[in-house]
Amino acid sequence: MVAVMVFAFSFASEVGAQTDVKFIKIATASPGGLWYLAGGKLAPEIKKAIPNIETSSTTGGSVANATAVNKGTEIHLGFNNAAIQALAFAGKDPFKAPHPDLRMIGTLDTMLWHMLVPRSSNIRTVYDLKDRRINLGRVGSLDRHIAIVVLRHYGITADSIKAKGGAVHALSFNDSVDMARDGHLDGVFGVGGVMPFLIDMDTNPGARWLPISGKERDAILADPEMKGFGPGTLKKGLFAGITEDIPTIQVKSTITVN
Repeated sequence: MVAVMVFAFSFASEVGAQTDVKFIKIATASPGGLWYLAGGKLAPEIKKAIPNIETSSTTGGSVANATAVNKGTEIHLGFNNAAIQALAFAGKDPFKAPHPDLRMIGTLDTMLWHMLVPRSSNIRTVYDLKDRRINLGRVGSLDRHIAIVVLRHYGITADSIKAKGGAVHALSFNDSVDMARDGHLDGVFGVGGVMPFLIDMDTNPGARWLPISGKERDAILADPEMKGFGPGTLKKGLFAGITEDIPTIQVKSTITVN
């Protein structure tokens, strides 16, 4: 969160000279994640530094944020990440056209990929999700993009899960934890640091993190849709449910403008 405050003041000094700027809208992500909290902190800090500027933050997601910032009419700042930025600028899937006006003005933190299941379940690997009830994440989010690519390299798609009797949802972080707590969801995914929804999931119903490693991780990181990602580690003790280092993937989060 310190990085957000530092950015707020550096950004404010630049905007302050532009007298035609009266309102700044910040696109973040789903409630329960760090971007949502960071946007809520950033908006008032910008206003504090530039009294004549009105600010607000709104929910969004990496894919949606990139398109909104590139359009430049309603969203002025968008939280994003190195991987989605590269795809958006080049106009590669999941984007239908290049986003030539997307610009990065700073980085925030390193985002780790989390794949959680209830601790009481018998799910031990990503392969075990082949016929389960999972949440891919909200449409237009980085979480959904990563989940789709990661699962694909384990031979799993939304259609294959449904064909085997499983279910696929597009829920917010908080809603996915609620469903897992009620026994109606087997897989909760997200990318970030120590996010509130991860703490909730780890507390109740209790969580187990699935590893991303070996040839599957190598293939994921070599996938053109995952440009900007690298190997990462969920360190022992990061959450109560992480009792040993767990291999995963990671990417840098960023702030973008038009």
